[in-house]
Amino acid sequence: MDRKEPHNLTITSWDYIKDNFQPEDRLAVVIKTRQEVIQRIATAEKISSKAYQAWLRFKNAHAGEIYISMNTLKPEALGRTKKDIAAVRHLYLDLDHGAVASLRLICGDSRIPSPSYILNTSDGKYQVIWKILECDPDRAEILQQSMAIEFNADRAATDVTRVLRIPGFYNHKYNPPFQVTAQQLS
Repeated sequence: MDRKEPHNLTITSWDYIKDNFQPEDRLAVVIKTRQEVIQRIATAEKISSKAYQAWLRFKNAHAGEIYISMNTLKPEALGRTKKDIAAVRHLYLDLDHGAVASLRLICGDSRIPSPSYILNTSDGKYQVIWKILECDPDRAEILQQSMAIEFNADRAATDVTRVLRIPGFYNHKYNPPFQVTAQQLS
């Protein structure tokens, strides 16, 4: 990480949500298991509450993969289609293949700002997140697609409706499960 040293404090799931969203922001939480996919829409305040976090921890302890939408939903949204997006305030890249090299390129590139967060989602795989003021959904997707090409990220993970992992929960795709961690860079 060339430009800034990451904060090495443990970032909890509730602190991560509180830092990235306004209390009234409506978000989708997705829980995937082998048997089902559950999607719930709630405010950031509710999702970061002790009771909601306890429910997520319970689901995660029973092999549930925990994800959150990175862009807010309209008040009337019942799902997370592009037309349901109220505001795009995050850009992100999903780094799988050659992720360490890609991460070095991103952190060393003076053409782009330092990422806000880097999530380590499994051994050698990352999700890179930038908080932005606000952006048109189409423009955000074009920008993310261009960045995915430039930095060898997953080109299929550039839609504004994407859900990403939350730090503090376990990724059960691996044995043993991998705890997702986050570094805050800016």
